[in-house]
Amino acid sequence: MDVDVSVESGERRLNQWVGLTVLILSVIMGMAKIKDDNIVQAMQQAKMQALDTWNEYQSTRLKRHQLENTDLLISALSSAAPAQQARATLASQMAHYDKEVPQLRQTAQAQDALYDKLNYRDDQFDLADALLSIAIAMAGVTALTHLRWLMAVSWVFGATGTAFVVAAFAGLPLHPDWIIAVLT
Repeated sequence: MDVDVSVESGERRLNQWVGLTVLILSVIMGMAKIKDDNIVQAMQQAKMQALDTWNEYQSTRLKRHQLENTDLLISALSSAAPAQQARATLASQMAHYDKEVPQLRQTAQAQDALYDKLNYRDDQFDLADALLSIAIAMAGVTALTHLRWLMAVSWVFGATGTAFVVAAFAGLPLHPDWIIAVLT
């Protein structure tokens, strides 16, 4: 029994385009995945540092408040020289905390801003990954169905996904907020 395995020229060319499309989109996805994973790691580090700094900020404010209460207690109980010396020490420590609190707030806010910036890029990579996956799946179905219009739609998804990858690598403001809002 002979099986005819000859493929028509048009089908062969379509399969070549499918293979090339899958190859190119897979390479783009691979590069984007590496960068996306690095961004996620940086996001985790930024969030951790922000939380640590906010905790230190709160701790510093509590220490400052405790010193203030101690100063009030000492002033209410005694006006002798040792009490005045203790109050001077407390005032010095409170001044130290008064300087430290705004710096901690600024550092924590900067870490929060960094997290938001990284999250913006992570969203771009995530959307690109989804679009490129859809494009590869459509290209695979094209190989089975031989529907050329499906290949064209695959290229549209692939080009859009690639645009998001380029935007994420370059830091461009391509970010469809409405899609991200629906997906998150």
